[in-house]
Amino acid sequence: MPKYAISGPAGRSYRIPGIEHPFVSVTTAIGVINKPALVNWAARMAAEKAVDSNLWQSIRDEEGRDAAVKYLAAASGNYSADRRNLGSMLHWLAETHENPLYSQDDVDGKMQWYLEKVADPDKVLKEAELMFGHYKDFLAERKPRFILREHTVFNATKGYAGTLDCVVEMDGSALVGDIKTGGVYPEQVILQLSAYRYAEYYIDKETDRALDMPETEGGFVLNITKDGWSVEEYVCGEDSYKAFLAALRLYEWTQTHPDLLRVK
Repeated sequence: MPKYAISGPAGRSYRIPGIEHPFVSVTTAIGVINKPALVNWAARMAAEKAVDSNLWQSIRDEEGRDAAVKYLAAASGNYSADRRNLGSMLHWLAETHENPLYSQDDVDGKMQWYLEKVADPDKVLKEAELMFGHYKDFLAERKPRFILREHTVFNATKGYAGTLDCVVEMDGSALVGDIKTGGVYPEQVILQLSAYRYAEYYIDKETDRALDMPETEGGFVLNITKDGWSVEEYVCGEDSYKAFLAALRLYEWTQTHPDLLRVK
């Protein structure tokens, strides 16, 4: 979890040094948007697990129907947890790559911490190393100059915060970047990048001071899979930022008017 982030029943928020009230996480705010594709994907994961493995039948016979249902229903969650850890490992390797702030012991220690959380450490480590190789290929070909990397940013006026992957100068443009290790949903990532682009400040890692956010001209997604890497650039302008603010307001409404969501 990012340094200044905290988790709670309503999702993730951020405690910014020197500011008393918390800020809503960018990803938590975007989470209010319906994602029908994820529902279909989760159903397919459970169905594939039922077809590919007969273990659920043994669980049903030994522990009962409810235990078997729970086992199948957890398929997408377990898969997602492993993928999240894989993604976190790649982000960690990218953040620490040729970064004098981190020693090799720092890198190895956190990698081991991630590996302890996955079902098949050897498989996940091999995939992480393969994807990190693709990341280094991206660096060699596109030659980005990093301005910010894994910094917490926030907008005190609008009341949100988040941790961006990077701000880089690439091909003559300053861009906010996000690293993905799986499916990319443009309608969500554009809102996320727009929120980061229009943040007012970032937190300096060494001093915890809030500094002015550098100006950028757009955003990009670096998508890395086991097969390679690709870059997609987005405008991430005022229109998409307004859409993010609408999602933020909707999230805030769900938190301040919970009684309106209940059937009396």
